[in-house]
Amino acid sequence: MARWLRFRPPMADESNDQRFPEAPLPPSDRTESPALGSVSENASWPAPEDPIATEKGSLAWRALGLLRTIRPHQWVKNVFVLAPVVFAKEIFAPELLIRAGSAFFAFCLLAGAVYTMNDLADVDADREHPVKRHRPIASGRVPESVARCFSLLLVVLSLGGGVALGWQFALWSRWG
Repeated sequence: MARWLRFRPPMADESNDQRFPEAPLPPSDRTESPALGSVSENASWPAPEDPIATEKGSLAWRALGLLRTIRPHQWVKNVFVLAPVVFAKEIFAPELLIRAGSAFFAFCLLAGAVYTMNDLADVDADREHPVKRHRPIASGRVPESVARCFSLLLVVLSLGGGVALGWQFALWSRWG
């Protein structure tokens, strides 16, 4: 049974499944899919569509690219900053909730800065990757110079928020 957990061969209906970007379909197997539409020869995976339709190249289009770069869907992990408030049974103390919410926001900004810096460091490899090439910096939606400035701005804002919460909060992770 342990051997089965380590390796499961593909099922018969998964052999040419279009969900796996690492294995693009040969030209003879390209078909229309109701979910994906036509799979072109040059694309190994369709680019993700924006939920808000904007004109390519517009300021709103680039701003949405910046928003995608900081990956807000990953910020759920920062909710753990709020755990001490819950476990201290001070969930209805307004001052504590405001400070904890501010700490959560500062962590989210810093996480967004790290995601942006990571995308800048890996931009050449991401441009060659069949899925990651659709990321805003790798695709050119967000210019690298704008991403660098944006990352710096996020770091300054998050550290400034930490200092505003108190020197103990700002310096705890380094010397605490």
